[in-house]
Order: sequence, then structure tokens, then C-alpha cells
Amino acid sequence: MGHFMSTALRVRATLTYGTGGPGVHTSYWIPGTTGGVTADATDVVARVRAFFAAVQTLYPNSTTVQVQTDVAQFNDTTGGLVGTLSAASVGSVVGTGGSAIGPLASMALIRLRTGLVLNGRALRGRWYMGPLAATTISTVGGLTTGGVSAFNSAAAGLLAAGATTSVLAVWNRPGTAGGLTTGVTSASTWDQLAVLRSRRDA
Repeated sequence: MGHFMSTALRVRATLTYGTGGPGVHTSYWIPGTTGGVTADATDVVARVRAFFAAVQTLYPNSTTVQVQTDVAQFNDTTGGLVGTLSAASVGSVVGTGGSAIGPLASMALIRLRTGLVLNGRALRGRWYMGPLAATTISTVGGLTTGGVSAFNSAAAGLLAAGATTSVLAVWNRPGTAGGLTTGVTSASTWDQLAVLRSRRDA
């Protein structure tokens, strides 16, 4: 997919899970309508909520995910805020993976690929998903086969067509040549666990 060097959308979800929380999950989108309209915001918020609903069995019962309905419009070249769209409200998602929680620092890693090579490097995104239910962690310390499959299926749902033509994207933050947003072409989940080193990576 091509570059979208104008207004992109940012969706955030708040994860409440007790110790170490709350957490924030951030996704970026190329809106179906140039600049973004309310319908785009409602679509992408609903799709992010559906993503978490599809993997609620991988999260402990103590985790609640609430996708925020204020969707930021930002200039992807500079990173500056342009405006805010109000999406239709969506219900929260509560984990159903049991009461036991895995290590707080160990998370599932979803790798987002764009097919774009920028400055000699493939432009990719990473999502760190967690904290996970203990049942999602295998006996050898990785992610269970079921966990990998569930995250992959949920991510594929985000890449499928929605109510608008808005597209999940990776935002390359502004550098000397400015930032850009590029559509995600595929997503895959690592079968090992990863450690989130900074909140900016979320």
C-alpha cells in the first residue's frame, strides 16, 4: 500500500489490570475519507474493540479493556494534532482466561509488516500484548499454540474490510525527512514472549 502523507488517525485503548497498570494500546489508521470523518472513527474503534473481544480468553479475569472513543486526527508528517473525532461508544472487554496472571513483563508480540523499505530498512510495527493469563503461557515459557492462533486470527480481522475503507497502519515517526503512515499488509505473532522496554513501543 502507498504512503498517506496527510492526516492519520490514532486509536487508544486503556487496559486496567491492577499492579503495574493501567496500560495503553495504540493503533494507527489511514482513514477511508481524506482527513477522517466520524464514520471512519466509529469504524476503527469498533474494529479495535472486536480485536480485543477475539482474544479475551488470553487475558486474566482481572483485565478490562476500554477502547477510547476520542480518536485523534494528526499530521503524520509532523506528528502534530489536527483535531479529534468522536466515535460511537463501545462496551468494554473483560478477560476470561482465569484468575492466574503471567509475568507482568512478559508479553505476546504481534509484528506488523507494510512491505515498504525506508532508508534501507523494512518498515514494520510491533504490538506488545499483555499482561497475559497464565494459561496463555506454554510449559516451556513461550506463547501457547492456541494463543498464537488467536492473536493471528484477531489481527487478520483488523486487516479485513470494515464499515469504511480505513486501513490499519504503521506510523514512522518524524525524522529529518518527516514522518509517514503506511498501510499494514500482514501481521504475525511470535511464538516466544517479548519484553516491552518503553511505553512508546506500545
